[in-house]
Amino acid sequence: MWPLAFAHPAWAEVPHLHEAGDADDPVAQITAPASSEQISVATISSPTDVVGTASDAHLASWQLLISPAGQNQWSELAQGSS
Repeated sequence: MWPLAFAHPAWAEVPHLHEAGDADDPVAQITAPASSEQISVATISSPTDVVGTASDAHLASWQLLISPAGQNQWSELAQGSS
């Protein structure tokens, strides 16, 4: 079993562009397997569904990243544009 950390996109330090006149930040939330305000942490020992949402009126894309807890070795699990 490995404790794994899932990047919470709302808190990721990545540049993003706002559409002209759009003052609202994107909203992202991981709801399973576990969540906290800034980062989700869970011990995973078998295939596990990661459930969450990313939304914005002008969402261009999203990424789901994973790293062993405390190691800052991020790998992309999924990405999308809707």
